[in-house]
Amino acid sequence: MPVNKTAMEFVDVQDGQFTVEGCLVTPVAPQLVWEVLTDYEGLARTYSTVLESHSRLINKQRHVLQKCRWEFLAFSGSFDTQLAVSEEAAAGRLVFRQLQSSFMRNFEGRWQVDALPAGGCTARHTLSVTPILSPPAILEGPTRSMFASQVERLLADLEAELARRYPQAGN
Repeated sequence: MPVNKTAMEFVDVQDGQFTVEGCLVTPVAPQLVWEVLTDYEGLARTYSTVLESHSRLINKQRHVLQKCRWEFLAFSGSFDTQLAVSEEAAAGRLVFRQLQSSFMRNFEGRWQVDALPAGGCTARHTLSVTPILSPPAILEGPTRSMFASQVERLLADLEAELARRYPQAGN
């Protein structure tokens, strides 16, 4: 069975949109990873950047309301966001799209969970963010690093939650 392994795949910036992709390889079964990812009321327990999380159905569409923590250089704070959730369980695809935020112009968080032949799975996360205020060119490097570290932290938090919930999986 595979051991946990995290890797960053790429960082890209186009038209003010920052895109980062990372991947966690885990011995935990795909359906159990899916359970953690879709535990919308428990997202604040799983992810250190989520302070509060609530979910509700609006016109048959899942909405998640979150209060999130941000850090950039010596600054930090929190912001509220409302996300629409699209679940494709059979395909292992979960997408969070911003409906409303005071911090971001556009946001999409995409998870892809795929089984591995030897057991376990990969959980790939793609984060695409366009901040409300585009950083000046001199801050593009630190901004890229901030979003990359955010994806690394999400994957590390997911890994820790999987180990907490499913210690028998050999995390």
